[in-house]
Amino acid sequence: MIGRIVEKSVDALAWLALIFIGAAALVTGVDVVMRHTLGGGVRGMVDLTQLAVMYSVFLSIAYGFARRAHVAVTVLTEMFSERVNTALALLWWLVAVVVMAVLAYAAFGQARLIAGYGDVSQNIRIPMIWYWLPVVVGLALSALASLWAAIVTLKQGAGSGSGESA
Repeated sequence: MIGRIVEKSVDALAWLALIFIGAAALVTGVDVVMRHTLGGGVRGMVDLTQLAVMYSVFLSIAYGFARRAHVAVTVLTEMFSERVNTALALLWWLVAVVVMAVLAYAAFGQARLIAGYGDVSQNIRIPMIWYWLPVVVGLALSALASLWAAIVTLKQGAGSGSGESA
């Protein structure tokens, strides 16, 4: 049940990330055409592109954790038994949980400061909290996805493949 919720959330955010990067590409294309034909570009282009990239990057990070799709170097682990590989995989997933949780906590603290200051972007005055929202959500969901991957690894072993549910 929890695994399904994490996976559905991660999938939804990955699709949202895809939409944001597509929007950034579209706005960039429109900006280029406008600059060449009308002599001026899209107002706030830099702000909009940066915001879209922030959402794309941080909302899709958890996808890699949930699908257990990060690059793995197996030169050394091929020499170990399945049991040792499972223990190592579990250890690294737990390290990922801690690192992502610490980063999410730190990002949340920074986001609160930014919101309190009322900072806005330079060109079109987008509240900076909108830039921090995907950072906090993406890192927190990455911690949950890593925890789920640890649970799957514990139940099924290190060689169980990517994205399988326990």
